[in-house]
Amino acid sequence: MLILPGSKVYGAAVRRETEAWGSSFVLQERWSIEYSYPAIAAYRNKIITGSSGTTWIDFLKGQFGRFERALSLGVGTGWIEEALLRRGLVNTIDLSDLSQSAVEHVSNRLSELDPTVKVNVHVQDANFIRLEPESYDLIVCHSILHHVINLEHLLYQLNLSLKKTGMLVVDEFIGPSRFQWSNQVCDIVNSTMRSLIQGKGFRPLVLPERAVMAMSSPFESIRSSELAPLLEFQFQENVILEQRFMGLLYPAIWTLDFSDWEDVGLHKTVEKCIELDRTFTKTALLPPCFLFGIYRKSRRQISSVKPLKDYQVRQLLDPIWSATPLRLAKWIMGPLLGHPRPRRVV
Repeated sequence: MLILPGSKVYGAAVRRETEAWGSSFVLQERWSIEYSYPAIAAYRNKIITGSSGTTWIDFLKGQFGRFERALSLGVGTGWIEEALLRRGLVNTIDLSDLSQSAVEHVSNRLSELDPTVKVNVHVQDANFIRLEPESYDLIVCHSILHHVINLEHLLYQLNLSLKKTGMLVVDEFIGPSRFQWSNQVCDIVNSTMRSLIQGKGFRPLVLPERAVMAMSSPFESIRSSELAPLLEFQFQENVILEQRFMGLLYPAIWTLDFSDWEDVGLHKTVEKCIELDRTFTKTALLPPCFLFGIYRKSRRQISSVKPLKDYQVRQLLDPIWSATPLRLAKWIMGPLLGHPRPRRVV
């Protein structure tokens, strides 16, 4: 899949995306539930590094030491970049994001945190990005690739820009594009959670309306289901570490109320979900929703792809073309009926 520059529909979608992720509210929002809730964070650490108290950044520092030059693609709120500096992982870091306000916000925070680290700012569209060959020792892609349409182009550019001994770190949502879980997955998640919660505050997993997503965050999980196969093709012979997980746990988050993190009942439910997630992952009962990987520079190159036609771009990004009236009505009325709306993957 390939989108070409110059499309008016694409330009409008970029403006909506920039507003969505560059707002002061989003920039002040530090972490999302799937990364910050203590039991879930410990579970992620255990899967990725083998220790619930060791993050992937700790693992990277312990195994490979300090990196001379790093690129963070899609900076978001900046907590990943802050963690890299706190652990003394980089000498120079380049920040790249679609939003001017986002990169400036994160750059200011990093400069205050450690003035000795050189911070470079780039306002770039990842769909059309051009990177200098063999320029980075470390590239971090945290929750950005699932927002990209031109994945083949971007993965080629990332691989090209790695030095011969450079590494790419990917921490990404790889679940169904536009959060469109199958009926079977919804049934399994809902029946499992209904039994765990025992009817108290249960909110069934419902599919978000594509048109609403196209209005609010047009690129959210736009090709997420294709990401894992593309990474496998590009880096299959150069994998240092790769884990896939949260087939149950992530959609289960949508059915739970996290307004009170001190709620003992919530904690017990999450712990049960984690145990079941381990089982579901081993038995492949549910497909994983997240992938964490560390990859070396590859010699492989993804073949060229055909550009999208205008009507295909509209189907992807135009809210009107994406709308299904009945589902859109259900989506709008959902909160009144006790149904959850999707949480951002940040």
